[in-house]
Amino acid sequence: MPARITVRDGHAGDAAALCGLVTPLARHLLDAGPGTAPGTHPLLATFTAESFVQRLLSPQFAHYVAEQDNRLCGMIALRDGSHAQHLFVHDDTRRRGIARQLWEHALRLHGDRAYTVNSSETAVPVYIRFGFIGSSPAQTANGVRFVPMQRRVR
Repeated sequence: MPARITVRDGHAGDAAALCGLVTPLARHLLDAGPGTAPGTHPLLATFTAESFVQRLLSPQFAHYVAEQDNRLCGMIALRDGSHAQHLFVHDDTRRRGIARQLWEHALRLHGDRAYTVNSSETAVPVYIRFGFIGSSPAQTANGVRFVPMQRRVR
C-alpha cells in the first residue's frame, strides 16, 4: 500500500526538487518550432532552481507541494491567488488523487472565487473535474499550446 500523501506550503528549499519534477513533465507541452535547439525553449528557462526560488519568495505566487515518502511528487502554483500557473504530478504517482488534493488544498486557503488556468490539452479533463470550463479554443503562444479555462464562483 502506498504511503500517505501530505500537502504543505512550498518554500525556497524546494526549488531544486520542483525543477526536477516540472522540467521533464513540461517538455511534452512544448513546440520548439523550426530552428530551435532541443532544450532551449523559453519556457524551460523559467524552470530553473533560481527561477523557482524567485517565485517561491514572491508574494505574487503561492506554491503547495505534495510529498510521499519524503519525496516531492506534485505541486500547484497560484499566481495572484486566482490563476493556476502550474499543476504537475510525477508520472509514477498519477491517478492517486494527488492533483485533486493539491487543488482542494489551494481552494481551502484561497477561497471560493473565480479561477483561471491555461491548461495543456492533456490536462483539460482534470480541470473539468475541478469545475473549469473552456473559455476559448486551444491556442499557441510562445511555442506553448494551451486551452484557456475558467472556474466561476460556486
